[in-house]
Amino acid sequence: MVEKDLAGILIIIIYYGAVVGGNILLGFVPGYPPEIVRKSYHILGSLSIFLFLYVFETWYVSAATAAVLFLPGSYLSYVLRQIPWIKSKFFDRIPRESQIPQQLFYAGIVFSGLIAFFWGGLGPGWKYHVATGIVVWGVGDAAAALLGKKYGKRNLPQPPFDEGKSLEGFLAFVLTSWPALIVSWYFMTDISPGGLLAGAFILSLAGGVVEALTKKGLDTLTIPLTVSFLSALMALMGLHG
Repeated sequence: MVEKDLAGILIIIIYYGAVVGGNILLGFVPGYPPEIVRKSYHILGSLSIFLFLYVFETWYVSAATAAVLFLPGSYLSYVLRQIPWIKSKFFDRIPRESQIPQQLFYAGIVFSGLIAFFWGGLGPGWKYHVATGIVVWGVGDAAAALLGKKYGKRNLPQPPFDEGKSLEGFLAFVLTSWPALIVSWYFMTDISPGGLLAGAFILSLAGGVVEALTKKGLDTLTIPLTVSFLSALMALMGLHG
């Protein structure tokens, strides 16, 4: 048990070292879109949830590793932003870089909290609900930002939706997170084909609505929490299974 958890910690360190190092290098490539750099952190970070769920033996080491990775990382990124040459060389290349500490803090809460609640509190059979919310958030939110920014022409009504959210961005969220969730469930569960298609679509649609409604960068919290708990509720009601 100890050996597998230690190996899990090492794998997480290597994974995030490769993600950060690779994106830093890509940031120096002439003409490489900065928004791609930002959202690649988003997608690759969210996909690491499969490592947290399957390379650790115990839920508490997994949850603690997520907390130790993201929460101090939030403070460290804030401190590094105060150093002018680091800010100009690294942070200024990323759109909305001022949100990085906040988003890392939220990610720490979501990853560690969902792992503790579903895996730790309810058991290993509930782990897939953790991945459900985080995959829908990671893939869908990145697609909504990238494609909505490039192709968005029809803004959603305000209120209730957040300023700048478009129909095209909403559709991008749903149509990318839906197949991503289907693939995730296919490997993680024994849900029937009909349940895969219908259940994943409902949750992707719910995630898209939450993303469009959420203001001030809080979607790192609102999307995964909403989708994970809605997924669990649907499972309890027999709506996907």
